[in-house]
Amino acid sequence: MAIRLKAVKKWSDSLYTVTVEDTGQVIGQDESGADVYQTYSVKYNPATGREALKTSIEALIQSEKAVGSDVSTIEADIKT
Repeated sequence: MAIRLKAVKKWSDSLYTVTVEDTGQVIGQDESGADVYQTYSVKYNPATGREALKTSIEALIQSEKAVGSDVSTIEADIKT
């Protein structure tokens, strides 16, 4: 899993939205045939430090993967 910064949007003096993409998880292709990656967005306050940002991103990715695993299990249950 490689994470790449996609965007940073400033909402106020102390609040940002940070969007990253997981370049190891291709979810499709755009009109030109380029890969489209899974993206994740988290709120970030620089006063909390970069470790808090890293922890937030990792927690979001893990929770999304858990949901994806649950969805796969449910789909398999429905098909059987």
